[in-house]
Parts: sequence; C-alpha cells; structure tokens
Amino acid sequence: MKLWFINVRKRDSPISAPLMSQKAENWAEKIGLTGFVATYSWHHCWRKRENVVFKQTYGEQNSSDVAAANQWIEKEWPKLIASYDPRGVYNADESGLYYKAMSSYTYLFKGGSTKGQKVCKELVNILYCFSITGEKKQLLLVSKSKRL
Repeated sequence: MKLWFINVRKRDSPISAPLMSQKAENWAEKIGLTGFVATYSWHHCWRKRENVVFKQTYGEQNSSDVAAANQWIEKEWPKLIASYDPRGVYNADESGLYYKAMSSYTYLFKGGSTKGQKVCKELVNILYCFSITGEKKQLLLVSKSKRL
C-alpha cells in the first residue's frame, strides 16, 4: 500500500480517502485476505503509522497531460460517440454576464486624467448549447446571481 501511495504522489496525483480504501481492499483481495474492509479506523491508523497528512491543494502549477488527452480523443472518443446521432450530441456551458458593467477604459485628451468608478457587479448566468454539427440552441438565462 505504501509503495502504491509513493508512486501516485510522485506523479502529484490527488489521493482521496475512498480511493485509498478501495486500493487497500484490492490489495487485500490479491493476497487472499477475504472479508477485509478498509474502515475509517483502518484508514486513520494507516495514515498515522505512515506519517501521512491530509492537506488542501492550491494553485495550478502542473499542466494537463495533453498527450494522454489527445490519445483518448483519438482512440476512445470515436468508440463512445459511434452509437449516437451527431445532431443529438450537444456541448453546454455556463457563463456569467455582467449586464450593467461599464467599461473600465475611456477616451480622453493626452495628458488628461480620469477617475475610476465603482463597478456594478450584477450578473446573470447564461447557458449556451451547441451540437457537434454546429446547430445552436437559444441562449437560456439560468438565474440572477446572488453575489451582488
């Protein structure tokens, strides 16, 4: 278990408690230990014994594995999408629209000065949706944001 943990952390992959429990149960099954359940108590004792702590990750220091993503798109995506009509495959995304925000840029005479103003932060969420063939659905106003 420790060796698996070390190898995963070398790749800076995140490890959760359910993942660790599942791996421990898989290892137990492989060595013939039947009926083993990786409980919270087991998990806590293992972490304490191996000096493992739980910390929040921060930042975006590592870049995505673009090669693996491209490989998946080339090999797996066609198999997945083959059974669907292209007109029925959509991509939807949500975006915030600051509909009352004024531009922070202005024209003025050279050497002139300007004063800023408080920015209005009222925003609505817009859902937009496109099919794989390029068909566009009408924009949908999702909700008014509670953040003002």
